[in-house]
Amino acid sequence: MKKKHILVTGGAGGIGLATADLFERSEFSVTITDVRTPIEQDHHLVKGDASSEEDVQRIVKAATDRFGPIDVLFINHGIGASADFIEGRSVVCQGPLDVNLDDFRRVMSVNLEGAVLFVKHAVPHMVRSEVSCIITSSSIWAYGKLPYAQAYTASKGGLMALSRSWAFHPDVRPIRSVALTLGAIDTPMLTTNPNGYKEACSESLLGRSITTEEVASVVMLIATNPAINATDIIVDGGNFNR
Repeated sequence: MKKKHILVTGGAGGIGLATADLFERSEFSVTITDVRTPIEQDHHLVKGDASSEEDVQRIVKAATDRFGPIDVLFINHGIGASADFIEGRSVVCQGPLDVNLDDFRRVMSVNLEGAVLFVKHAVPHMVRSEVSCIITSSSIWAYGKLPYAQAYTASKGGLMALSRSWAFHPDVRPIRSVALTLGAIDTPMLTTNPNGYKEACSESLLGRSITTEEVASVVMLIATNPAINATDIIVDGGNFNR
């Protein structure tokens, strides 16, 4: 029997790489894509920019040429929350009065338009079954808790809305669609800001950040349970300020 196939965007590190590792141990064929190359490369990597339609088409083709149709599409890439820079300028501390529209558009292009492009080009190559699914990484900061990261919060809010709409669209059904609403995850995006990291941990009932392996296990739960569909699942350990 053919092994199931997962395509993970933003797979070079953090949540994406932890998810790729878990699914490979569970005997999935795994394709990861990123603009970066992992330090230790154990998976089928196709480098590319999520905001480029040409790159996305190439990534999907390379994945399906090697492993066949896609069972799980994990849209996990994203920029603009903490340690991300565009042409040397931070895209984090930009509120309504000092937003740089070039930076705003770049974040929206990668985070939101990139997700749209992957769905557009991957769904025609996905297994048409209720056991197939699109899983999208959103954030509790989509609720507006990060007022100085307008582009990031707007893109994550848009992903939550798109995820639900995909589940109901006739061109996608019966493929399921679920959004992960993530809290403080132990990745460089969070840990490179010590003060922000400490504050985020203090907001959690756990008193710590969520590990990438814990998020990966939720991705696995969604991928293997047809009852989970057209919803978002909060993974934040319980947050005082949600």
